[in-house]
Amino acid sequence: MGHVFDFNEAIAYEQWFNKPQTKSAFKLEAGLMRNLLQPMRGETILDIGCGVGACLKAFLDMGLQVTGLDPSTYMLDIALKKTGDRVDLYRGYAEDLPFDDNSFSYASLFSTLEFVDDPKKSLEEAFRVAKDRVFIGVLNRYAIKGIQRRVKGIFTPTIFNHARFFSIWELKQNIREIVGDAPVS
Repeated sequence: MGHVFDFNEAIAYEQWFNKPQTKSAFKLEAGLMRNLLQPMRGETILDIGCGVGACLKAFLDMGLQVTGLDPSTYMLDIALKKTGDRVDLYRGYAEDLPFDDNSFSYASLFSTLEFVDDPKKSLEEAFRVAKDRVFIGVLNRYAIKGIQRRVKGIFTPTIFNHARFFSIWELKQNIREIVGDAPVS
């Protein structure tokens, strides 16, 4: 099941996301998602671990039909306020997606793998439900920001105390074990 954000964590995450520097960074990340997915208007995407809906809005802006899934009802409530009836929202877990094989054109795991119990099973599920590409955004274990977050957690309780940080090599190895020699960008 992993870490499920409670009410206070959901509110704190939303407040953090609304900071100007966070919004600025996410704008760059959304551009990266667009470039890597290369979506066509009207295609479908499942945002696994959609949280407060930041990626949901970005995917809507790309012209996609969007479905979000998160285990936290508090995160889903915030996402619903942001997106209204333009997105289908489900409560569920990344390791056990309630969708048929190839149900979506794409899947996205954006800062999701860090908080699940079984990252490899979560990846398997994402690959199972996506017909085409899967976007994976993680907190890099060796990036300066990742190191800062881990060090801060030593001295102050943060949400990142519940997170598992990945290296790019570790992530690529897990992907290759699941899908073989598929292209990874």
